Amino acid sequence: MSPLLRRLWRILCNTWNRELTTVTINSPAVILSLVPNYLFIFRSVTVLSLDAQGLRSPGEIDLLPHLYRLEVLTASHLPLPVYPSNAEWPFLYTLRHLTLRSVSIQWMSGKTFHVLESCNLIFPPDHHDLHPFCTTLPNCKDLSFEGYPLDILNGVIAHKLTSLSVVCSPSHKWREGPQLVRFSSQVLRWSRLVPQILHIGIEDTDQAWREALPFMSKVEELVIYNARPNSLGAMSLQPLVILPVQSNNTGTTAIPNECNTPMCPSLRRFGLRYHRWLMPRERFGLIPVFISIIRSRQQSMFPMQSFRIWTRSDESDPLELIEGSSVSSKGFKQLKKYASSKGRYL
Repeated sequence: MSPLLRRLWRILCNTWNRELTTVTINSPAVILSLVPNYLFIFRSVTVLSLDAQGLRSPGEIDLLPHLYRLEVLTASHLPLPVYPSNAEWPFLYTLRHLTLRSVSIQWMSGKTFHVLESCNLIFPPDHHDLHPFCTTLPNCKDLSFEGYPLDILNGVIAHKLTSLSVVCSPSHKWREGPQLVRFSSQVLRWSRLVPQILHIGIEDTDQAWREALPFMSKVEELVIYNARPNSLGAMSLQPLVILPVQSNNTGTTAIPNECNTPMCPSLRRFGLRYHRWLMPRERFGLIPVFISIIRSRQQSMFPMQSFRIWTRSDESDPLELIEGSSVSSKGFKQLKKYASSKGRYL
């Protein structure tokens, strides 16, 4: 505690009132110096950002009971204590935006966040005290989860959810078995979460994707993050192609433009975000399948508005493979060129 910092705390404590609404602290030493005597200064805060990365002391920061009017919380590596599931705090009725990185989410279990609109949970610590985990977000529209295990999402209730982003690190792939099918069948199948927009980054096999895609029937925008082009091959994508109705045994022929209901019938915007694109020696039959998906859907009652491809991890503007109401020849020509010019791991 430097003399300057001591003087600052004295000023805050002596003149504290409801005018202090925004606090940002990026020093773990300063955060630790607030405990336990100065935490009351947060009672009027509505926007709070704390970065405690590098905190040397193993002590816990018992902060949450002091947040009375909080609307926006951003916290990184903040060591919170274990709270009882029946604990109630005023900010449960005021918090609108929450972002946590490497912060325990145990305190969220058993709670209802009445006005929370967006929630980002990044690498929450893997604690045994999370089971069973259950939290209710009645007004949440955007939910993002990056970490492990994905079973945590089984306990999230958010019936108004519009956008869901899920990323599971490949390093966790075999700790409890493949995560993709479990996530799709447990979270999406029973309508616990029914997002219109789904961005998903889970590495798995072709067979796993074939089993998972049917549970995404209500998704309108689907973006899949892949490390390699062969991690989601032509076999997995083929069911997205719409097949015409076959004539029956009575000799009745199919009505023009009549088709079977395809997998993911609500899908309007589709994207594949690769870390790298095909190398010249690789032949996975992806481009013909892309063309078949676009053409078959444009000729049906389930047309697509967008089909985007990111050919490398640092690409900001993807290639658009749909132009107007048909296949974009320009997009596919550019896609083929990448095989020789940029077909490498990045």
